[in-house]
Amino acid sequence: MRGPRTQLAALIALFAAMAGSCGEVALDATSCQDAACACPAPFAYCKDRCIDVSSDRDNCGACGTKCSPGRACAAGRCECKEGQTFCTDACVDTRTNKSHCGLCGNPCGEGLSCIEGQCQCPPGKTLCADRCADTRTDPANCGMCDIRCTEGQTCMEGQCQCPAGRTQCLDSCVETRNDPANCGDCGVRCGEGFSCSEGQCECRPGRSVCLDACVDTRRDPMNCGMCGIACAAPSMCMEGACVAP
Repeated sequence: MRGPRTQLAALIALFAAMAGSCGEVALDATSCQDAACACPAPFAYCKDRCIDVSSDRDNCGACGTKCSPGRACAAGRCECKEGQTFCTDACVDTRTNKSHCGLCGNPCGEGLSCIEGQCQCPPGKTLCADRCADTRTDPANCGMCDIRCTEGQTCMEGQCQCPAGRTQCLDSCVETRNDPANCGDCGVRCGEGFSCSEGQCECRPGRSVCLDACVDTRRDPMNCGMCGIACAAPSMCMEGACVAP
């Protein structure tokens, strides 16, 4: 007949065989099947405890399956919250996200905002090509898209204008007070030898106006000394006098 010690050792061995490998750490496991700890559905035995893999973000659907930031575990699947979409590696609201506007991978251009899933310009700006422009002040889109102001012009209230003190002549802003090609007004061109001063074509110092040209009456053989005095050949004009060679 076996003694008490022998019976106790046999009982412990029987319990160990029934428990398999669960041992004392699987206190929340309900059974031990095929030498492994088993948990009731929807729980799974992960590491040392039973976990609800239908809702656990670190063990979603199976042990060790982690949901990325922003995603929740629902019914064993990593899903975004209601109203969000999983794009690349994050949950986003495609109604407002500039990198995924309306759908994944649809970025809005510079200056654009995502409003209700559409790339739009903020109030007061217009979409021209691929950027937002203020057509009231943008010299490349003045008044409307693609209306470009010429060099020297600025866009003011949607109109191409020359700055103060300058006048629009053809496609340029000019200063008619001193522009010899537009002296006093557009298209008024000063003749050879003239300069434009305060909107008037004038000869440079030391020259005189003879007909429509500025001449040096000290040396001009056709206007020697004064307009209309021509030296007879072969005389030359020197210091305003006709001098024979």
